[in-house]
Amino acid sequence: MAKSCGWTVPFGWRRARAMVEPNAPDFWNPSFEITHREDGAILMRQAEDLAPFFPTLADYLDKWADATPDQTWIARRNDGGDWVNISYGEAREKALALGASLLSLGLGPDRPLLILSENSLEHALLGAACFYTGIPYAPVSPAYSLVSKDHAKLIDIAAL
Repeated sequence: MAKSCGWTVPFGWRRARAMVEPNAPDFWNPSFEITHREDGAILMRQAEDLAPFFPTLADYLDKWADATPDQTWIARRNDGGDWVNISYGEAREKALALGASLLSLGLGPDRPLLILSENSLEHALLGAACFYTGIPYAPVSPAYSLVSKDHAKLIDIAAL
């Protein structure tokens, strides 16, 4: 177990696959057996077993944060038109810190996070914090809160 930001993260099993298969492809390229039945149905069956894959998004962020920590993970243009970049390494560091904060606020499997936000770098980092910590989250469009006077749709979404 690796300790970071005051809470424990099980990184060992994530790194194990990369050590066993360091050059494993990141994209799936399957082949299929296709059968056309007389009734018009088309049956597709994958011809081979699934290739090894990481079980979570956090595993992929870890892989690239380890392999290329300074490579851009996500970017946007600021008001001046310049690019604002977040690298893989920075994304992992910020996601772990945000995740620790969310956990300290009592969020967890039984207390999810609702993100009422436009698409943004901060939104992406909150999502990454949730997939690192196992906190369920639901992104909700700001349109649900801007048009309504009684916020009924937003209240219904939050009640789920």
